[in-house]
Amino acid sequence: KAAAAQEAAEAAKAAADQEAAVEAAAEEAAGLEAKKREDDASVAAGLDEDTSSLPSRVLLVESNQLLIRLMTKSIQDAGFEFDIAGDGVEALKLMTEQEYLCVLLDVGCPRKPAAEVLHEYRTWEA
Repeated sequence: KAAAAQEAAEAAKAAADQEAAVEAAAEEAAGLEAKKREDDASVAAGLDEDTSSLPSRVLLVESNQLLIRLMTKSIQDAGFEFDIAGDGVEALKLMTEQEYLCVLLDVGCPRKPAAEVLHEYRTWEA
């Protein structure tokens, strides 16, 4: 009888622990959902800001023709105008001639490594 009572007590404690864990997880999920709603509201509020002064072009630095086709389709579908540079030298030239909203830079771009392009651009920009 004592062993059965001990097992029943342990089972009840395990069930209570599991129920507490489920409640804690539900509270955490509710907190995360509230945080997500706050973040979404913050992003939506930011969309009301005037973005007309931002550059409207994207620079794609890529030498692989398949990737160029895929990425330019995505850039176009997102509604952006774009320029393409096939290597780091061309990219740096374009970056110093025009302001871009975003530069998608292939880390393995030919003629001038991406890190060097970034370093030279930051030096030029300063």
